[in-house]
Amino acid sequence: MLKLENISIELKNINKEVESYQIAELIQKIDQEVLENTSVKKPSDKVVLNAIKKYLNESEKIRPLLSCWTPFDDRVAFTNSYSLFVLDKKTLPFNVAFNSDFSEDEKKKFIKENKIEKSRINEGCYPNLKNVIPNEMNQLDTFKLNVKSFLAWYKVQDKKELKNKNVLYNLGDDLEPYTVDANLLKDMITILQLEGVVCVEFYGDCKPCIIRKNAGREIGLLLPVKKY
Repeated sequence: MLKLENISIELKNINKEVESYQIAELIQKIDQEVLENTSVKKPSDKVVLNAIKKYLNESEKIRPLLSCWTPFDDRVAFTNSYSLFVLDKKTLPFNVAFNSDFSEDEKKKFIKENKIEKSRINEGCYPNLKNVIPNEMNQLDTFKLNVKSFLAWYKVQDKKELKNKNVLYNLGDDLEPYTVDANLLKDMITILQLEGVVCVEFYGDCKPCIIRKNAGREIGLLLPVKKY
């Protein structure tokens, strides 16, 4: 027996070749059924760590240094150039790299205080991520992201297209500039352990959007993908 999400995917493939309002209506009904039957559980700490590990491993393909995390005030941060995370943790069980703001003495102190093994230390210079995060004073607009609706939508997308990173999600209704990579948004929901309806901040057509959690101590930043 085919799952509802698989039926939806098959119908979407048929609909690419045969234009039919009846098929479109059926897809809409099935997707609504998937939404109603999608349960959302807060990811466990183990699931979050596995998601971060996968994220860092994929980031290494973009630039080896990005397979590390970096200290960010009293928190940690990491990026893959397309998205960025700041988490309310002191360390992560993965390789660490420091930016140019850290003196040698500050590095040694941080390593000693947090008992970081030498094998976990990358000598490269990590990007200074503070310069990347927009100032809240420059915020242009906000939109609401329904986590459950997105996960239900994600569930019925073509798996091959997702793997090839060809699936975009429109965060701001019909505002074209605010489409984002669906996989990166899924990562953000898992790593930040997002639930319910969350606020997404916008700063401009080609500037990153921001999701803040825990009074802004945890941050997810996501660059929009231009559609032509």
